[in-house]
Amino acid sequence: MFDVAVALALECADPGGEALDAGLVHAFMAGYGAGGRLAIEQARLVLPLVRAAYTWQGMAALLSWKAGGGPDAIERLQRIAERRLPALDARRVELTEAVEAAAG
Repeated sequence: MFDVAVALALECADPGGEALDAGLVHAFMAGYGAGGRLAIEQARLVLPLVRAAYTWQGMAALLSWKAGGGPDAIERLQRIAERRLPALDARRVELTEAVEAAAG
C-alpha cells in the first residue's frame, strides 16, 4: 500500500499542487481496486502512508541539503512541512471518504 500512497501523493494533487484532490484520489483508488477488491483495512492505511511518503520526501530533501544540495532542498522541505502536511490534515475527512468509498 505504500507504493499506492506514493503514487497518490505524486499523481492526485489539486491544481495548486499542494493538496490531494478527493475526486482524483477516489478515481485512482477505484482504478486500483478494479484489479481486485480493496479491503477496508487496506484503504484505511492509505492516508497514513501518504503522510509517511511526505515525511520520507522531506527527509530526502533534508539529506540533499546536508550534502550541499542548496536552497531548493530547503524549499522542498518547507513546502512539505508548511503546506502539504497541513493540507492533508485539513482534507482528512474528505480524503478518507474518497478512499473508503473506492474500497466499497
